[in-house]
Amino acid sequence: MKKILCLALVLLTSALFLCSCKSNYYREYEVSTFGEKTYNEINEPCSAKDKAALQPVLELAEKAFSSFPDSEETAKKEFGELYYYTNFYDDSFEKPITEKHEINFITGKVNGNNGYIWLNYTRENFDAKGKTIMGDADINTRWTLKKKNGEWTVTETLESP
Repeated sequence: MKKILCLALVLLTSALFLCSCKSNYYREYEVSTFGEKTYNEINEPCSAKDKAALQPVLELAEKAFSSFPDSEETAKKEFGELYYYTNFYDDSFEKPITEKHEINFITGKVNGNNGYIWLNYTRENFDAKGKTIMGDADINTRWTLKKKNGEWTVTETLESP
Protein backbone atom coordinates (compact mmCIF):
# COMPACT_ATOMS: atom_id res chain seq x y z
CA MET A 1 0.00 0.00 0.00
CA LYS A 2 2.86 2.37 0.87
CA LYS A 3 4.48 1.70 -2.53
CA ILE A 4 1.26 2.58 -4.35
CA LEU A 5 0.84 5.75 -2.29
CA CYS A 6 4.46 6.78 -2.93
CA LEU A 7 4.10 6.08 -6.64
CA ALA A 8 0.89 8.11 -6.77
CA LEU A 9 2.59 11.04 -4.99
CA VAL A 10 5.58 10.90 -7.36
CA LEU A 11 3.27 10.88 -10.39
CA LEU A 12 1.17 13.74 -9.01
CA THR A 13 4.26 15.81 -8.21
CA SER A 14 5.68 15.17 -11.67
CA ALA A 15 2.41 16.13 -13.35
CA LEU A 16 2.18 19.36 -11.35
CA PHE A 17 5.80 20.20 -12.18
CA LEU A 18 5.25 19.61 -15.90
CA CYS A 19 2.06 21.70 -15.91
CA SER A 20 3.89 24.50 -14.11
CA CYS A 21 6.72 24.41 -16.66
CA LYS A 22 4.30 24.49 -19.57
CA SER A 23 2.36 27.35 -18.01
CA ASN A 24 5.50 29.43 -17.40
CA TYR A 25 6.81 28.72 -20.90
CA TYR A 26 3.48 29.69 -22.46
CA ARG A 27 3.34 32.90 -20.42
CA GLU A 28 6.87 33.86 -21.46
CA TYR A 29 5.99 33.18 -25.08
CA GLU A 30 2.92 35.40 -24.89
CA VAL A 31 4.80 38.17 -23.05
CA SER A 32 7.34 38.17 -25.89
CA THR A 33 4.47 38.56 -28.37
CA PHE A 34 2.36 41.17 -26.58
CA GLY A 35 4.92 42.90 -24.38
CA GLU A 36 4.87 42.80 -20.58
CA LYS A 37 2.68 45.88 -20.06
CA THR A 38 0.05 44.83 -22.61
CA TYR A 39 0.06 41.20 -21.47
CA ASN A 40 -0.52 42.26 -17.86
CA GLU A 41 -3.86 43.80 -18.93
CA ILE A 42 -5.15 40.24 -19.00
CA ASN A 43 -5.17 40.25 -15.19
CA GLU A 44 -7.09 43.53 -14.83
CA PRO A 45 -10.77 43.10 -13.96
CA CYS A 46 -13.39 44.47 -16.32
CA SER A 47 -16.09 46.69 -14.85
CA ALA A 48 -19.73 45.84 -15.49
CA LYS A 49 -20.08 49.16 -17.32
CA ASP A 50 -17.16 48.38 -19.66
CA LYS A 51 -18.39 44.84 -20.29
CA ALA A 52 -21.82 46.21 -21.24
CA ALA A 53 -20.16 48.69 -23.63
CA LEU A 54 -18.13 45.83 -25.17
CA GLN A 55 -21.13 43.55 -25.68
CA PRO A 56 -21.66 44.62 -29.34
CA VAL A 57 -18.03 43.66 -30.07
CA LEU A 58 -18.62 40.22 -28.54
CA GLU A 59 -21.78 39.82 -30.62
CA LEU A 60 -19.89 40.77 -33.79
CA ALA A 61 -17.17 38.27 -32.85
CA GLU A 62 -19.81 35.51 -32.59
CA LYS A 63 -21.12 36.44 -36.04
CA ALA A 64 -17.62 36.51 -37.53
CA PHE A 65 -16.65 33.10 -36.12
CA SER A 66 -19.94 31.63 -37.40
CA SER A 67 -19.91 33.17 -40.88
CA PHE A 68 -18.91 31.61 -44.20
CA PRO A 69 -18.20 34.53 -46.57
CA ASP A 70 -17.47 33.59 -50.16
CA SER A 71 -14.12 35.44 -50.19
CA GLU A 72 -11.60 37.29 -48.05
CA GLU A 73 -12.74 40.54 -49.66
CA THR A 74 -16.36 39.92 -48.64
CA ALA A 75 -15.24 38.98 -45.12
CA LYS A 76 -13.22 42.22 -44.81
CA LYS A 77 -16.17 44.31 -46.01
CA GLU A 78 -18.54 42.73 -43.52
CA PHE A 79 -16.29 42.26 -40.48
CA GLY A 80 -13.31 44.60 -40.89
CA GLU A 81 -10.34 43.40 -38.86
CA LEU A 82 -12.36 40.45 -37.61
CA TYR A 83 -12.37 38.95 -41.14
CA TYR A 84 -9.55 36.66 -39.98
CA TYR A 85 -11.96 34.83 -37.67
CA THR A 86 -14.52 34.11 -40.41
CA ASN A 87 -14.59 30.90 -42.39
CA PHE A 88 -14.03 32.40 -45.82
CA TYR A 89 -12.92 30.04 -48.53
CA ASP A 90 -10.05 30.41 -50.94
CA ASP A 91 -8.27 27.86 -53.09
CA SER A 92 -5.37 27.36 -50.65
CA PHE A 93 -7.31 24.92 -48.47
CA GLU A 94 -10.36 22.70 -48.49
CA LYS A 95 -13.75 24.41 -48.31
CA PRO A 96 -15.19 24.40 -44.79
CA ILE A 97 -18.83 23.36 -44.57
CA THR A 98 -19.48 23.62 -40.84
CA GLU A 99 -17.71 25.04 -37.84
CA LYS A 100 -17.63 24.83 -34.08
CA HIS A 101 -16.16 27.50 -31.84
CA GLU A 102 -16.02 28.78 -28.30
CA ILE A 103 -15.16 32.36 -27.40
CA ASN A 104 -14.38 33.23 -23.79
CA PHE A 105 -14.26 36.84 -22.64
CA ILE A 106 -11.23 37.47 -20.43
CA THR A 107 -11.28 41.22 -19.83
CA GLY A 108 -11.64 44.55 -21.52
CA LYS A 109 -11.55 48.25 -20.92
CA VAL A 110 -12.90 51.37 -22.55
CA ASN A 111 -11.58 54.88 -22.03
CA GLY A 112 -13.24 57.61 -24.05
CA ASN A 113 -13.02 56.56 -27.70
CA ASN A 114 -10.33 53.92 -27.12
CA GLY A 115 -10.42 50.46 -25.66
CA TYR A 116 -9.30 46.88 -25.80
CA ILE A 117 -10.71 43.44 -25.29
CA TRP A 118 -8.99 40.15 -24.43
CA LEU A 119 -10.57 36.89 -25.52
CA ASN A 120 -9.61 33.24 -25.57
CA TYR A 121 -10.97 31.09 -28.35
CA THR A 122 -11.02 27.60 -29.74
CA ARG A 123 -12.40 26.79 -33.17
CA GLU A 124 -12.62 23.96 -35.65
CA ASN A 125 -13.70 23.78 -39.30
CA PHE A 126 -15.11 20.66 -40.91
CA ASP A 127 -15.41 19.45 -44.50
CA ALA A 128 -18.52 17.89 -46.06
CA LYS A 129 -17.67 14.52 -44.48
CA GLY A 130 -17.33 16.00 -40.99
CA LYS A 131 -13.53 15.71 -40.99
CA THR A 132 -11.58 18.48 -39.27
CA ILE A 133 -9.73 20.56 -41.84
CA MET A 134 -8.56 23.44 -39.64
CA GLY A 135 -8.54 24.37 -36.01
CA ASP A 136 -7.09 26.54 -33.26
CA ALA A 137 -7.17 25.76 -29.55
CA ASP A 138 -6.85 27.93 -26.46
CA ILE A 139 -5.71 31.07 -28.29
CA ASN A 140 -5.47 34.35 -26.39
CA THR A 141 -6.14 37.38 -28.57
CA ARG A 142 -6.16 41.10 -27.84
CA TRP A 143 -8.21 43.47 -29.95
CA THR A 144 -7.62 47.23 -30.02
CA LEU A 145 -10.84 49.21 -30.27
CA LYS A 146 -11.77 52.70 -31.46
CA LYS A 147 -15.19 54.28 -31.23
CA LYS A 148 -16.30 55.47 -34.67
CA ASN A 149 -19.71 56.98 -35.31
CA GLY A 150 -20.83 55.87 -31.86
CA GLU A 151 -19.87 52.21 -32.38
CA TRP A 152 -16.86 50.23 -31.22
CA THR A 153 -14.69 49.05 -34.10
CA VAL A 154 -11.84 46.57 -33.91
CA THR A 155 -8.82 48.33 -35.42
CA GLU A 156 -6.12 45.74 -34.65
CA THR A 157 -5.95 42.11 -33.60
CA LEU A 158 -2.90 40.59 -31.97
CA GLU A 159 -2.29 37.01 -30.93
CA SER A 160 0.60 34.64 -30.55
CA PRO A 161 1.61 33.07 -33.86
